[in-house]
Amino acid sequence: MEMETEIVTITENLLTDVLECSAAELSQATALDLHLRGRRAVTGDPRASVSKLSVSGKIRRIECLSLIPNLLQLNLSYNLITRIEGLERLGSLIELNLAENSISRIEGIDHLKCLERLNLSGNKIRRIPESICQLNCLAHFRIARNNLDVLTDLRFLGKLEGLKNLRVDDNPIMREDEATLFAIFHIKSMVSFNGIEVSTRQRNESRRRFATDQLSDLR
Repeated sequence: MEMETEIVTITENLLTDVLECSAAELSQATALDLHLRGRRAVTGDPRASVSKLSVSGKIRRIECLSLIPNLLQLNLSYNLITRIEGLERLGSLIELNLAENSISRIEGIDHLKCLERLNLSGNKIRRIPESICQLNCLAHFRIARNNLDVLTDLRFLGKLEGLKNLRVDDNPIMREDEATLFAIFHIKSMVSFNGIEVSTRQRNESRRRFATDQLSDLR
């Protein structure tokens, strides 16, 4: 008989246990790892030891992270999270990993102006919203193994001038014959697409295919 998954709630007690510190010292944490395979946090002191908490359950909701406002890295992958929320006070976040959850919408991250790495692979997301362009520092974006089915949404990513690496493999949009060329044409800064370096030949081919269409749109 399969055992029922235990639900773990993010509380102040859990966070202080992970950090082995008092509630007053939580603000010193710069990295928090609460993914399924291991849960740990690191303080701003490089000499501090990394502690581990033996929790076997999964997290369903993002909460209580306002107690750790100076986080730079947050890993909540391999849980049961259904909504991106509770990140309002994490304005300094550089890396966010929410892979392998049950998220259906990209929301609640527009204010993360320092975010450079975002991993949403292995969720249930169908659309990339135009608001994604507010993540001005985003350089690495993984959203593979989702339900993306609107290829033209990739145009929004073209407004991210620093986006270098993008993964959208194993999505319905990749079944379209010219999906790769479409992405390369609209995301000029991209150097790697689905784990493969973008070639000069592909850039030239994408311009031949889509530049005329873009001019027609302007008329």
